[in-house]
Amino acid sequence: MAVLPPDPVFSMRSSDMGAVNCICFHSTERLFSGTAKGAVYLWDMQTCRSPLHFSIGGNEPVTSIYHGEETLVTQQKGGILKRWHIANAGYVLDSTNDIMHNGFCRFVTDDDARIYYPKNDNEICVSKLNHDVDDNDQTMILNPKAILDERKEPPSVDGGGRGATTTAIQQLGSVMCVQPLTISSQSYLLAGYESGCFLTWDLRTGNVINVAQFEECPIAFDFCAEANRGIYGNTSDKLGIFGYQRTDMKLINRGDISIKNAGINCVRIRKDQKVFSTGGTDGRIRVFSWKSLRPLTVLTEHRAAVNDIVYSPGKCDLWKSPIMACAGNDGVISLWNLYNN
Repeated sequence: MAVLPPDPVFSMRSSDMGAVNCICFHSTERLFSGTAKGAVYLWDMQTCRSPLHFSIGGNEPVTSIYHGEETLVTQQKGGILKRWHIANAGYVLDSTNDIMHNGFCRFVTDDDARIYYPKNDNEICVSKLNHDVDDNDQTMILNPKAILDERKEPPSVDGGGRGATTTAIQQLGSVMCVQPLTISSQSYLLAGYESGCFLTWDLRTGNVINVAQFEECPIAFDFCAEANRGIYGNTSDKLGIFGYQRTDMKLINRGDISIKNAGINCVRIRKDQKVFSTGGTDGRIRVFSWKSLRPLTVLTEHRAAVNDIVYSPGKCDLWKSPIMACAGNDGVISLWNLYNN
């Protein structure tokens, strides 16, 4: 007899919240969600209720959200990045910056309090979270066109699909997803573009050190430097696997994993490297073993596309266990206690 998928420990929803695009933990007991209606909701993980929600203005969907110790950062579709600080029982807007990015790329942060965000079509900016974006004295701008145009020869290309041509490299398209990496104590940034190219940036110099061309445009990816392995998803019915040749930092394709239905919106590797999970346009959450890459279960709680997955930084008191939170277009945030023992 087939083993049935587990049930969520709780499903959080609000009648007026609508579709949820992004979520993040602020400590283990507070979860924030950004909605398609342009609002932010705070969820108390002990009561599973929302004591606070507010509109961030403009009515544009919130596409990415982060909460540091005292600072909340939101990104809206159309390219508006806003910073907020806690004041009394709510949040006060500190700054609003137009990053002029109309694509799907979300900003990300790292443990060194840096933020990496898209700008214009295919530029990426790096700055400290405590500085305003677009501060030229504090921001590194990674411009692939400027770098690639300066090369006399096209950069070396490693991938498992069709070989990249000079034209394909020059026509990168929009940046789709980014992630900072620390490999052998050096800082890099991996960025996936609309053309299917992955560019690896050396953050010491701001130069591209490798270009890899894969078959499909990456929608989302995650990478584990310790295991030297990454997973990316796109509109196809496969998950791509990749890693670096450590001797020369070349990105190589290491195969793929087939899934039943096409379309992946998010990929997340759990920090303990036991499992990774994907959120699909079919509303399915697929959980895989990180070690063997074999599928473990398919979760069917959501009735529409799953847009984001996050893991709690510690054990939630209510369940005395780490929790996986998933959010989707059905307006539900599902909470799961999966494979923690």
